[in-house]
Amino acid sequence: MKVDLAKEIVTLKNIDVKDITLTGWKLVSVNGNQTYTFPTGYVLKKGATVYITSGPKARNQPPAYLKWTTANIWNNAGDPARLYDAKGLMISEVK
Repeated sequence: MKVDLAKEIVTLKNIDVKDITLTGWKLVSVNGNQTYTFPTGYVLKKGATVYITSGPKARNQPPAYLKWTTANIWNNAGDPARLYDAKGLMISEVK
């Protein structure tokens, strides 16, 4: 997982050898306590990348671009991001 705070883009790449169903997974902006929940049925194909976008330039063009909100989410001075699976287990964290 990679977070571009200024561009308001979180990048997730599936490096597994199989597709991953992200239904119920959550991306959290820790400082703002804001949560994005992946849509029901969303599958990140093996080797694929998804961009979760926010801010005024947010794009919604699935499967590659998912729009969180047009509001700014990420604090440019630093804002940890956490990714949780559907069971609430933290899968990744970027500080």
